[in-house]
Amino acid sequence: MKSGAARMSNVGRDGRRITTATLKSGEAFGALSLFAGYPRSHDCHAVGGTRLLVLSRRRFEGLMDRSPMLRNRVIAYLAGRLMRALDTLEDERRLPLRVRLGKRLIERAMPTGKVEATQTALAQELGVSRHGRALALRELRARGWVETGYGALRIADRKALKGWVARASQLEGLAD
Repeated sequence: MKSGAARMSNVGRDGRRITTATLKSGEAFGALSLFAGYPRSHDCHAVGGTRLLVLSRRRFEGLMDRSPMLRNRVIAYLAGRLMRALDTLEDERRLPLRVRLGKRLIERAMPTGKVEATQTALAQELGVSRHGRALALRELRARGWVETGYGALRIADRKALKGWVARASQLEGLAD
């Protein structure tokens, strides 16, 4: 993407849309399908004003053939995305929602602490109901780590939230 952001998602058999990633300016999508020869697996929706650079399969393959350095960077980028996806899958299997929400807020926060996501988008990304997200957010707010307001979400104490998430992520069987 040249600028903006894009939300990657799928609609499951139950009709619910699940957001699997929100990509930012400078990130890319579609290369894995080109390398693997598979059709696309996700829908992509612009978030606000977004500008894309689109490459045809022929142009993409030509660039990869002519530039081993670019090919290596694309492969490293895809490997990093795969590692993040595996981490997310592991988190979903073993961490309570409040810890997963804390991690997602830290990932999404700007240096000012402002979180660049709506509460609805966060619920979709975590694959939970808005009610479940609200309960988890209530605990983080009660601890003084997160502040909410109309259309706003901000990390008030990043250091404390990061420390808690790090400790909680290491504990197996943490009660929800």
